[in-house]
Amino acid sequence: MNVGPPINTSADELCPAPLRDGHGFMFVSSRPGGCGALDIYATRQRGGQGWSSPVNLGCAVNSAADEASPFVVGGELFFSSTRTGDSDIYVAAIDDGTVGAPVPVPGLNTPSNDARPNLRRDGREIFFDRPGECGGIDLWMSTRPSTEAPWSQPVNLGCGVNSAANDLRASLSWDGKSLYFGSNRAGSEGNQDIYVATRERVPAGE
Repeated sequence: MNVGPPINTSADELCPAPLRDGHGFMFVSSRPGGCGALDIYATRQRGGQGWSSPVNLGCAVNSAADEASPFVVGGELFFSSTRTGDSDIYVAAIDDGTVGAPVPVPGLNTPSNDARPNLRRDGREIFFDRPGECGGIDLWMSTRPSTEAPWSQPVNLGCGVNSAANDLRASLSWDGKSLYFGSNRAGSEGNQDIYVATRERVPAGE
């Protein structure tokens, strides 16, 4: 069913990202009154009274350009933005509900477009889009041993997952075993279809 007002408007609403407590989500909208084109908003459930009026995260987080794919894990908000021209991945600290000024994530950005991040629930693995080795846009990933540690050198997920077409906006399942993403590869039923790739834990020593 359509979520309806006050979430949906005559403008574009996209990139929903549920909050960990299950009582709200962030999303992106081009509605009037924001900081630029596509801005990040947050809304919460009000008991049995539906959703609260969406709140713009402000023009320190948002910019005059496009923001996309907000994702909250721990005390961090990850998203991508075209504020400098090409798309880069940013992170902003969240302290007592207040979102700080975002900074580019060290080690994840290149002169190409790096976009639409999605993280594992422990914040130690990230997936995102970048032009790649298999075709148009590919899925890439990086890890870190802790949420205080730097990210590893990103690696392409390979041409078994990626295709000669565009593969983008990955979402990882709660158990970390399934990766859902959009692709317009050959054999898709429409302009873009949803695909899933699964993995299994490799026993130590193999």
